[in-house]
Amino acid sequence: MSQTERKVLAVLTLFLILGMGVRWYQKENSKVDLKVVPSQELDFVKQKFEENRLKKKQVDLNTATSQELEELPGIGPKLAQQIIRYRETVKTFSSPEEVLKIKGFGKARYENLCPYLLVNGKEGLSLSPAKK
Repeated sequence: MSQTERKVLAVLTLFLILGMGVRWYQKENSKVDLKVVPSQELDFVKQKFEENRLKKKQVDLNTATSQELEELPGIGPKLAQQIIRYRETVKTFSSPEEVLKIKGFGKARYENLCPYLLVNGKEGLSLSPAKK
């Protein structure tokens, strides 16, 4: 065996050992400790999570900044500016449903944003019939 062949064989062996070490490390450090949670507890956690998610993102249309509006799903800079311009024109929103008067704000977008919109602390009403 020539000197070059020995070097290549040594490098390949080194890579093989290194690869085995990485594989062992990944296997040892990827252990997941799973816990069985009763469905009632899971439902409670999901409900609290949803309540907190909505509270954090709810904005009052009469006081929200452009940046706060843009954080809502489906509202970009252009629509946020339209909402603010409308608010400046009418002075204040009387209800969250009033956003439907803004160009580009259709019923589908309103339904998606309804849980996030407030006017004087009151949430918007859904336009679709209640789901069971």
